[in-house]
Amino acid sequence: MALLPKDALELNGGCYCQAIRYSIKIPPLEDRPAIPKALDTPIAAGHSVKTLFPLVGFDHCTDCRQSSGAIVQCWIICPTEWVKWSLLPKPTETQPTIDDEILPNVSKNSVQTNMLRLELDTAEAVGPASAREGQPHTYVTGFNSSDPVTRSFCSRCGTNLTYWKRPTTPQPYNTIDITVGSLDKESINITRPERHGWWDSGINWLKWMLRSGDGCLIRHPTGDLRLATEE
Repeated sequence: MALLPKDALELNGGCYCQAIRYSIKIPPLEDRPAIPKALDTPIAAGHSVKTLFPLVGFDHCTDCRQSSGAIVQCWIICPTEWVKWSLLPKPTETQPTIDDEILPNVSKNSVQTNMLRLELDTAEAVGPASAREGQPHTYVTGFNSSDPVTRSFCSRCGTNLTYWKRPTTPQPYNTIDITVGSLDKESINITRPERHGWWDSGINWLKWMLRSGDGCLIRHPTGDLRLATEE
């Protein structure tokens, strides 16, 4: 990614209830592979650089909009081997569940991390059912939105997590798309999108706002409609 720090870094994220956590270990700039046949990435007027993994971009496609419930999706795309997963096992039938309880947005440093967790690679954690056969049950749930595509989310809190298009022909890298919105805030702050994908499928008023600004929409600092941000 053209806008990430050049040094090696780690991005962290997970679902709302923290039953699913992941880390993305990104190598230094000189070790990040180029994306085959991709156009160069503009980073300033008249200046572009080679497009490398990880790729971060907005996705305006209809499938991603409907499956996420968001007006536009944002992905970080990287080789699958960069990502490691830490999953909370699902309770057995003899153990109590908390399905009827409130699920707070617990901190990654809270009680969830003190419970026994499964440390898995991408295929074991969020791959198709055939790749997860024999693994303990977790809160990762997925569906195939097309023949080679598996999308995953947390069955406990509903967080949309991944899009994995399994290659049908040999590729230099197997890659996975992870929702930028599921990254921890510290990681999101350095994960700036560098492009728009599926622009022609986007919503017209959103594309207008992205190009022209929001037309001075009122800005509330919180959900309190009595307050407005002074700018």
